[in-house]
Amino acid sequence: MSEAGTATAEILRVRLSDLTGLRAASLLADTPERGALLRVWDDLIAGRRRSARASAVLVDGEGWQRRARIRLTTVGAAAPGVTGVWAVVTHLGRRQQTQPTLTAAQVRIVALLAAGRSNADIAEELHLSRQTLDYHLSRLRVLLEAPTRPALVARAYVLGILSPRTWPPRSPTAAHPSSPV
Repeated sequence: MSEAGTATAEILRVRLSDLTGLRAASLLADTPERGALLRVWDDLIAGRRRSARASAVLVDGEGWQRRARIRLTTVGAAAPGVTGVWAVVTHLGRRQQTQPTLTAAQVRIVALLAAGRSNADIAEELHLSRQTLDYHLSRLRVLLEAPTRPALVARAYVLGILSPRTWPPRSPTAAHPSSPV
């Protein structure tokens, strides 16, 4: 970033002096939106587009995330070529803790748990022993900082691991509507 405002520094919980010279991509969480935003950014810099709207998940200086809608506009001189991109946040979501990285199996376990399945049912469906499933559930409770099964499901929804608008429960990045991951 060659320029940044104090409001941006406050939102991202960093010093204004630390924002200057920082690559904008370093403020983005590793989400599916990140790749799409970077492609749009490349189009803007290359002069293939003059403006765009995009979604992103920003990571602040404390590691928390915020969903944002961003309006991007090229900035250029009278001569051909783009000299920069002006980014304005048009909507900013609430701060959320960074989502821990879960394996596909862990997401599937949480989705089955959210659907009300018992440990025996989950173990049978995933071809796991009860002890292995108990290990995974214990590990998930630690990763999601959830002391109980209901708290584990609630945290999975709050952190965006499970999509709140689908049934049966599944990951918001699932490739197919009937796929849990």
